[in-house]
Amino acid sequence: MKLGLQNNEMLTELIKEYSFPFESVFDDEQCRNLLHTHLLECHNESPYLFIKETDNFSNILSQRNRIKRARTIVDSFVRIGANHEINLSHNVRTKLIDTIEMCMDDEAIDLRKDFFNEARTTIILELKQDNYPSFVVSQVFVNHLYERAKKDFTLLDQIGVKNTTTPEKELDDSDLARSNSLDKPPRRTSNSNRSNTFDVDLNDPTASDIDFSSIIRDCEDKDMWNTISSMNSQFRYTLKQSKQKVYRGQRGLRKYLERGVVPFHIDHVFRVITDETLQAEMDASLSSKTTLFDYIEYTKYASSIVYQKTNLPFPIKNRDFLFSITWRRELNGNLTCVRKSHINPKCPPKSKYVRALYFGGIYLEKLDERSTQYSIISLYDMNGWLPIKLGGKLFRLGDQTFHDQLMIYLSDKNEEQMSGSDLRQMDSIKYADKYKLTRSNSVLSRLTV
Repeated sequence: MKLGLQNNEMLTELIKEYSFPFESVFDDEQCRNLLHTHLLECHNESPYLFIKETDNFSNILSQRNRIKRARTIVDSFVRIGANHEINLSHNVRTKLIDTIEMCMDDEAIDLRKDFFNEARTTIILELKQDNYPSFVVSQVFVNHLYERAKKDFTLLDQIGVKNTTTPEKELDDSDLARSNSLDKPPRRTSNSNRSNTFDVDLNDPTASDIDFSSIIRDCEDKDMWNTISSMNSQFRYTLKQSKQKVYRGQRGLRKYLERGVVPFHIDHVFRVITDETLQAEMDASLSSKTTLFDYIEYTKYASSIVYQKTNLPFPIKNRDFLFSITWRRELNGNLTCVRKSHINPKCPPKSKYVRALYFGGIYLEKLDERSTQYSIISLYDMNGWLPIKLGGKLFRLGDQTFHDQLMIYLSDKNEEQMSGSDLRQMDSIKYADKYKLTRSNSVLSRLTV
């Protein structure tokens, strides 16, 4: 379809209204070639080549040819000192190398098509965080979109996602220092090209492997956090300014991490965290109300979609959220939850509420049979002004309430029933999904608020 707009400036401004997810851009051949060129200029071509090679690997039908190609990939990308060595954790690297060396001795070993999936997830996540952000704002990419969109206006909807809010200027430290009072909101500007959406597809409520890896990676990266407070078994952190990538002054609360240790089995902790009784206590403490909106079962990971509205002190406008909750059991027995905002026309913002956005998750780590460490990551776009002191107060109140109520409910529940041998023998992912399905069926499956 030919573009009917003759004004070049209108098209340029229209492009600014879109964000471009990595997966959509990589699937487009012309954009993918541009990304390859950009990575060559950044001297970081190896991740791109690894993704391409593993794509070809997954399409091989012959077991013998698959093993042969896998050996080449491991020798070229995985081994220490390889020509295109990629950045992998010690465990992932060792597992790939050991498996390939076993295949050399016994070619009867079945090498699955998803052999490189864990490594691919890590590399794609790294690429999205390191070089991809500079690529999508580069003049080369913008000019490419401009030329193609003049011929086919639908291109923007094919590889991009339209932003849900108007871009806003990021405040510097002096702006923040002057804007703590309720009656003096910071000045806004409409000239910024900064996107107000997270690097996720808000139209898709399901969580991807990359989303899960992002939560785990942030929880385990000690260098990205500043400690706010530590007391007994509770710790609070905020993202270092140098690591800040999605932060918009007082409309976007700084990325936040809460961590604690409880003396209970990980499955016991999981069941209490996902119990609606604990959520009701949290709602009461934070002047909010949470209702199940929908449940998505027939995907790789089952997801519950939740509607939540939060009442804030006058004159701050109240906020509401629509977000999905998805759990996954890791190979090491830990549990990861992704919680991300979702856009659904059947659930628009309610009267007197402003729709805010959220991306975060929970990571439960099994320390031993009788203790579990929980980590909760939160990143908000409040879609409007919120005083820093109020945001900090809400976080502290939510943290303390969560930890206190978690300890109460963990102690009250019969742990032998929750984490006995029969539970541990279950397939973990089926258990998590089955439990959520049972819980979903016990409440209304559509909004009643």
